[in-house]
Amino acid sequence: MKSLRYNPRVAARNLRRGFSLVELLTVIAIIGVLTAITIPAIHKVRVMAHQTQCASTLRQIGSAVQMYANDNGGMLPGPLNAYQTGYYKDKSSAELVAHIQPYFAEQEWIGGGTLRAKNFICPAWTAMNDTQKGACYQMNMNFYTDDKNYFEPFGRAASSRPPHNVTELDGKTSSMYILYEVDNLNALGVVSFAPVHGKVRHRLFFDTHVEAEDAIVEAKL
Repeated sequence: MKSLRYNPRVAARNLRRGFSLVELLTVIAIIGVLTAITIPAIHKVRVMAHQTQCASTLRQIGSAVQMYANDNGGMLPGPLNAYQTGYYKDKSSAELVAHIQPYFAEQEWIGGGTLRAKNFICPAWTAMNDTQKGACYQMNMNFYTDDKNYFEPFGRAASSRPPHNVTELDGKTSSMYILYEVDNLNALGVVSFAPVHGKVRHRLFFDTHVEAEDAIVEAKL
């Protein structure tokens, strides 16, 4: 039987051989396929995490509004502006968070006496909006009654109209909303082209439940 002998020249030649071009291209192709599969999955997980966190934040806002009303004889916070940015100076502000801050939001100083509620604004909106300017939410400024009349539950700061009592909602807390996401970067009433939650926006109701609805993307004026 022929014996196998160690040949240092053959061994050195095999070591120098390395990977062939075909093998390298195969590895690169496999990495590309794995990346194409993994990145969308990671993005989807991130979007879902932001949606969950945002819905939780909105429920906390709803609970804070309820606690405010309980401590103020049923009166809702206000008068408020339609668009909400999370920035305020004192409790006379037309920002919702200025009234419910003791029940909810951690605040930070911005400067010039201005405060910002860190956990009031949608985290996905914060991540996408580098300038941190504009409105993230819009209040429900009109409550329609059964006789087709309406009133402004949170009042209206621009017209100095006071807020109303929660008892005037006629027990419709599960069907009437407090606010909804607008993803509005310019606070001019124009919805942005890029909803921060992909194809959905959230709406917070008076009974604190949150619904995700199809996002309506409007053309800029």
